[in-house]
Amino acid sequence: MAGNNRGELEKVINHYKNQEDSLKLEAAYFLIKNMGNKYFYNSDTSKAYHTFFELTIPVWENEELDIKTRKDRFSFIYDSMQIDKITDFLKPLKYVDNIKASELIENIDLAFVAWKTYPWSKNVSFKDFCNYILPYNVFQEPLTSWRKTLMNRYRWVLDSIKDPGSLREAAILINTAFNKSMTYNSRMEKIPDILSFNLLDKIKMGKCDHLVTMNIYCLRAMGIPAKISASDKSVQSSRNEVFWKTDLTDFYSSIQLQGNLISSCPQANNLADRILDGDVLTYFVAEDKKGGWVGLDLGEGNLASISKVAFCPPNDGNSVEIGDRYNLLFGDRGWKSLGERIAGCDELIYENCPENALFLLKDITKEEEERIFTIENAKQVWW
Repeated sequence: MAGNNRGELEKVINHYKNQEDSLKLEAAYFLIKNMGNKYFYNSDTSKAYHTFFELTIPVWENEELDIKTRKDRFSFIYDSMQIDKITDFLKPLKYVDNIKASELIENIDLAFVAWKTYPWSKNVSFKDFCNYILPYNVFQEPLTSWRKTLMNRYRWVLDSIKDPGSLREAAILINTAFNKSMTYNSRMEKIPDILSFNLLDKIKMGKCDHLVTMNIYCLRAMGIPAKISASDKSVQSSRNEVFWKTDLTDFYSSIQLQGNLISSCPQANNLADRILDGDVLTYFVAEDKKGGWVGLDLGEGNLASISKVAFCPPNDGNSVEIGDRYNLLFGDRGWKSLGERIAGCDELIYENCPENALFLLKDITKEEEERIFTIENAKQVWW
């Protein structure tokens, strides 16, 4: 299967045989067995992307420029380099034919350190570890060393967590911090999922898939099981197991549900798997909108106690986002500010607001989707 790279894979197997570590040896077999036809695009075939970001990073990091100017300059470079056409020249490479023994060994060893060291991972089974912590990639990105960097970056979680045994609390702490560290950029929607960890970590922005990739890296590095969805082809799992995902803040639960998605007849391409794709801007649409439904079949004889189900209704993403900076303005012969706030949760609190006023909430971080509103009978009314 590995062709000329067989020797590198044998080095990994012999390494753990000599250590007489049966679990690590089994983990190595698991990764090699599941490499199959999984592929990536290396830095040579995506060189133009790296050149593009070398030009745009200084623009994005220039705090003397406002967000609109940064985006305009970003778009100018994007268009002038014809970034949309780069994908025509990309060539896939198989992991199994190119992965190095040292890379695979480092990934396995550090994954075990996280699994065995962090208290919130103590109840994660070996099977779940292999499927959701051990994998070295998410989409088609090149293999790089990311675990040690992220383990050092998030080591503070050990000191900050109130219940060290709570996988849920650890995930929320990490996700909250991560949400402040990267920015969504719509102009990157046409850039495929081939950017390396090192590059994404440097530019700290991307489309949804790029952000999801980095989010999953952070969770796996800290011993928290993480994946995209049961239907995603890039996930290294041979079984239809999903971690039930609610909203983007509470992305992963410590309770694992196993089963198949079931639903009423979907409309066009709005399939049921959209409720588990991690993107609040996609959603399931039933052909019969009055009688539409979606569920999870746990299988005959499989019982589960579910205390809460949280969900996001269909929306356009125009909500308060954790980590973004906001400015609330009110109209009084021009716009006057009530102050800036950085969102620490999904709501903003302003006191001493004038009555019968026209308000405008500006997302300073993204400068997108602004709309005036009033407060009537203690409710927000959009205009």
